[in-house]
Amino acid sequence: MLQQELQVCVSLIDELQANRERKKDNESVAKKNTAFFDTYNLCLVPILNSIKAIRTLKNFQFSSSLLEDFRRLILLTESFFQKKAVSDIFNYKKEVSKLNDRFAVEWKAGRISDDQEMMQKLNMLKPLQSEKREITQVLYCFNAINNWPINAQAVENYIFAKEKARQVLSEMNLDADIEVFLQKVSERKATLADLDNNILAWIKRECLEERFSLGVKELKIGV
Repeated sequence: MLQQELQVCVSLIDELQANRERKKDNESVAKKNTAFFDTYNLCLVPILNSIKAIRTLKNFQFSSSLLEDFRRLILLTESFFQKKAVSDIFNYKKEVSKLNDRFAVEWKAGRISDDQEMMQKLNMLKPLQSEKREITQVLYCFNAINNWPINAQAVENYIFAKEKARQVLSEMNLDADIEVFLQKVSERKATLADLDNNILAWIKRECLEERFSLGVKELKIGV
């Protein structure tokens, strides 16, 4: 009788231990799945949406090595969905984060290279803008699209802003001498000697006389 009770007790202990192990395994799987879907939704999906959003932009292409690494990550993600299991969530999160950073670096470098000259001219003209502050709004859209990941609205705003920037620069009739003068003004290095007939005519033509002022530079006398 005692032997039977002991056997039943041992069986109950074994079953309890097995249940604990199953619960532990289930919790581990649930934890991996949660981490996977968090990484997928918060990091991978924004990359996919960003790539889709920038298709309307011309003259930009991510490096082939980055796109190939991204393709391999997509295939790995698809395999997780098919198997309904995540093999190594730590490395998966690490790879997604690393690729996202690489996309951000390449994207920002491309935007700066593409828009640098136009933004430089706009920044020179910014102090001369009208009350509508159109140049400030354009520059905001230019800067906003540098931030990765991006969305379709940011791209749409950027395309509109770039067209507006072309219009503003065209209407201002800038030539090389005027650009040099405005650059000196922005750096507070312009003097009366820089005001030749061409620049004075441009200032009057654009009705900017009230936007410029004169000052006196204090001379430093060496002892």
